[in-house]
Amino acid sequence: MMNELLKNIIEIAPLYAKALQQDVAIGISDNEQFLALFETENLKYPFKAGTKVKDTAYIKELEQVIKTKEPHVFYIPKKVTGRVDIKSIIAPIMDNGEMVGCISLSINMEEEARHEDYSSILRLCANSAKPMAARERRQSDKKGEGEVVETLLEIQDGIVQSAEHGK
Repeated sequence: MMNELLKNIIEIAPLYAKALQQDVAIGISDNEQFLALFETENLKYPFKAGTKVKDTAYIKELEQVIKTKEPHVFYIPKKVTGRVDIKSIIAPIMDNGEMVGCISLSINMEEEARHEDYSSILRLCANSAKPMAARERRQSDKKGEGEVVETLLEIQDGIVQSAEHGK
């Protein structure tokens, strides 16, 4: 049976991708396999939903996230993807202190370069989402919604920090 928090994240992931207004693909896994992939025309994962985590090219990055329980940022050049340069952010999904999976954001760097004030946009998005998240947590009576919001806010904070530091 799938973890309730993972179900909630899978449900809202397409909305999150739209809210970023960027060319962003999202992958969600439990600790064993990828459960859902939300791709764009330019950003395709080299595997399908259902693929075992250990069978992907991202195993080193995923192992680092599992070990540190911290988001990890890395880059994939166009010569590898065949399409565009990609910045990928993998973050753990925590439920009651236990890591139940990972969420991966793959961002089209060519698209990102077209947005001069990308870090400002993300900072504004992250800052405006925090009061909403607090309100939603208070109003939520469904288990796991607060953790979904927290995971997404952590990812936003990681994106903002990497944009501010020119990573």
